Amino acid sequence: MKRRKSWLLIACLLFMTLMLGACSSEDLGGIKVEADLTTDPASVKVNEDVRLTTNVTGLKTFDDVEVYFEVKNPDKSKRELVRVDQSNNGTYSGPTKFVEAGTHEVIVHVINPDIHATIKKSVDVGK
Repeated sequence: MKRRKSWLLIACLLFMTLMLGACSSEDLGGIKVEADLTTDPASVKVNEDVRLTTNVTGLKTFDDVEVYFEVKNPDKSKRELVRVDQSNNGTYSGPTKFVEAGTHEVIVHVINPDIHATIKKSVDVGK
């Protein structure tokens, strides 16, 4: 478990150093990783509990996959890493709370021993 956390930290640092960009899917050496993003509740309000959920596709197996959400506030001056519940079928979710109204950028990080895909999504948060 310690080794997995260390690897995740190294991957995060590498990501921040290289400032990798992404879109709704990422093609990495013939592996096209896709992820959607939903919120529960569907209409997100400031300071309410929200569950972020993503369905990841494009991988042959989900045995060694780590997924987490990086949430940036509207002006991108702050970010939060959201831990997710583990899954064996490609569906991952985790709880968060948005403290500012506006459009937040959510980056879905999908990591396995071969890839680190980053898929950007937006969440509109109302007052």
